[in-house]
Parts: sequence; C-alpha cells; structure tokens
Amino acid sequence: MNLLISTLLSSAIFGIIDSIFYLIGENDVQIIFLKVPYIDMKIAEILSGGISSALAMFVSLYVAKHLETQYKFKYNPLLHSIGILLGCFVVILFYLVYRGIKNYMKEKRIKKRVRFSDDF
Repeated sequence: MNLLISTLLSSAIFGIIDSIFYLIGENDVQIIFLKVPYIDMKIAEILSGGISSALAMFVSLYVAKHLETQYKFKYNPLLHSIGILLGCFVVILFYLVYRGIKNYMKEKRIKKRVRFSDDF
C-alpha cells in the first residue's frame, strides 16, 4: 500500500507543478513568443507547453529522487497517469475555490456600492 501511495504522490507532484505552471505563466510566455518573427499562436502554444512540461519534469524528478531514499516507487504507466490527473484535479479544486472567493468578494463590493448609491 505504501508503494502505491508513494508512486501516486510522486506523479501527482508532476501534475500539480505542470498545472500551476500552465495556470500562472503560460499565457505570458506565449505573448513573449508571439513577438518573435515566424512564430504564430500554434507554435507559441507548443513551445510554452514544452517549457511547462520540462520545468515540471525537472522539479518532480528532483523531488522524486530525494524521496527514493526513503520510499520505494513502482514504475507503472497507469499509476503515473492516474497520479498526474490527481495532481491536475488538486490544482483545479484550489483554483475553483480561489475563483469562488474572488467572485464572492467582487459581488460583495458591488452590493456595497449599490447600497451606498441608493442613499443618494
């Protein structure tokens, strides 16, 4: 059981890192690439996705290498795929919570403005 959890955890780390890179910086990187001659949106998407995956792979393998000293991993493509998806879903869940809080605060400010404008 510990083998299964450690394998899923190492793959989930990759999914989390890759999703965070995509969420935070991929659009900014694409804008930079679009300024280069002969690069259109498709090429910019491929380049930014490749950079995102490479950075995520680098960080997750670095973490996994340090975890291997304490835990054993099972190298199974199905388990790694499931772990990556779990990591993606974790980021999606946190993003949905963040977006919900942000929208709630925005609506609260709008209602406050409407209430004050009704006084005048």
